Amino acid sequence: MIKGIGTDIALISRFENKSEHFIERILSKEEKSVYLSLNEERKIVYLASRFSAKEALFKAIKKSFDFSKVSVLNKENGEPFVKMDSPNTIHISISHDGDYVITYVIIE
Repeated sequence: MIKGIGTDIALISRFENKSEHFIERILSKEEKSVYLSLNEERKIVYLASRFSAKEALFKAIKKSFDFSKVSVLNKENGEPFVKMDSPNTIHISISHDGDYVITYVIIE
């Protein structure tokens, strides 16, 4: 049974030149490790996609949470997954093209 659906779209260029404070508030420790391994162009897309994913998750679960305590990671095949303390199954899809990233989240 579907318990929640969330979506978010973000303009990637909004995430250029973000402060370290902003990055610390958005990324978990695991995500920050991935972020630091990327080149500058990929860092912007990565930050935008994680922000979009957590906004969509927030909309789907209908309650606030600390963004830095939730990880949106990728399996070896590239499929994203959410790592958080939740009794529910969380489905997530992230896509980016051109100037935008879009995320869909379904909570079962």
